[in-house]
Amino acid sequence: MGSSPCRKALKKLESRNKSALIAAIIIILVLTGLKLYDTYNQASSLQGYVSDEIWYVPSARLIANNLLGLKTTYEYAEGQYGYSVLLKDQADVLACKLKVQLYGGEIIKDDYIKNTAIAVALPKGTLPENVCEGVMKVVPGYPMPDNENVFDYVNPEHPPIGKYIIAIFMSIFGDRPIIWRLPGVIEAGLLVVITGLAGWKLFGLFGAAISSAVASFDPLTKNMGSVAMLDIHLAFFTALGILFYIYNRPILSLSFISLSGLVKYSGFFLIPFIFIYLWREVRLRLRAAIYVLAFPLAFAAIVFMPYIFYYGISWVIQQFMFALSWHTESRPPGPPTSTPIEWILGWSPFYLSYNPDIPASGSPIIYVPVFVASLISFPLYFIERERPGNELKTYGVFLSILIFLFMYTLLYIIGNKTLYSFYFTQITPAFYYSFVGSMLVIAGCFPSLSELIELVKGFLKANASK
Repeated sequence: MGSSPCRKALKKLESRNKSALIAAIIIILVLTGLKLYDTYNQASSLQGYVSDEIWYVPSARLIANNLLGLKTTYEYAEGQYGYSVLLKDQADVLACKLKVQLYGGEIIKDDYIKNTAIAVALPKGTLPENVCEGVMKVVPGYPMPDNENVFDYVNPEHPPIGKYIIAIFMSIFGDRPIIWRLPGVIEAGLLVVITGLAGWKLFGLFGAAISSAVASFDPLTKNMGSVAMLDIHLAFFTALGILFYIYNRPILSLSFISLSGLVKYSGFFLIPFIFIYLWREVRLRLRAAIYVLAFPLAFAAIVFMPYIFYYGISWVIQQFMFALSWHTESRPPGPPTSTPIEWILGWSPFYLSYNPDIPASGSPIIYVPVFVASLISFPLYFIERERPGNELKTYGVFLSILIFLFMYTLLYIIGNKTLYSFYFTQITPAFYYSFVGSMLVIAGCFPSLSELIELVKGFLKANASK
């Protein structure tokens, strides 16, 4: 258990009295405010589509208008609203430009190359199909990017929850870049709250203060929260799943991990961890397998319902099978790729923007000690012995980190050599939760490497004699 003076000092730092709770709340709220301020400022400084927003935002726009029965609106100027219009041929595009101006409208974007399209602003109540001829499709809202098949593409490689979130915000608050990014900004801030709650449960005031500070100042979640991509939503649901593991709420933990897998399929990488938790700590034994299969399937049936109604069940299954194949293959050459160990070291980051420079990378000073402590300590999670609850849960979070890294390493071995640093966003909250624990492992307050060796020997000897 480490030296007695170390444990006594830790007990004082772990205080959970009323004064400590008030102090923790104040610290967490201040740090959350700082994270929100920084993330919002960065998000609002970015103009138009940034990085992979060119895929996720137009997909969310189509999902809102076609699948969810919502409407996206973009007020280009006072009394003028934007539409992207797909036309039959270039002659119709030229004619449409003239007619839009006759109706008192404006041309917003006319440099499409991959689509015979134009983006226009028209007076309220005037619709493109009543102005132009040869109209194939109309998408209300901010101008669509010039991607191939952009008027039909709903990003079926990934499940829909992240795009639902973006779609709902742009439908309620208006289809503008800052609105696409607002959910991510909010979630980046909430990650500080979630981390503070985890730190409080594990190590009292000391844990809440240090963990929430780490979450507030690590740039990766700020950078990913400032763009309308899926990974901040994935990190948010994953963070809640691990938080409820720490608070020993198995149903909620499994539910949020299941939901994370319906933002991106990599969310399901932590299902093995939840299975181990249900088997070992909750002691569900064989029922654990039923739970970890039933919950994701039940949530998927609900989440994919709009897709099923619009496209049909066979299309949904076909796209799921395509996604499995797509995720196990390398992409064409392009942005810098990296491996899981490079994510921890901050090497070869994916850049979300080059003006300003926004790399999808965080703080190795946080990640490296947690990774080292995870390698040293995770076997203790499996060794039967009396230990404080915060110690057990810390080892469990270490285990979740290693399982995540193992799954991506396995994916790399299977054949997907184009992994990107922003994939790491999903698990960074677990690094925040366990940063204090990693310091205690390294300092010897938790079992050191020599103690671990002795414990493993005793465990093996005891099991060999059975």
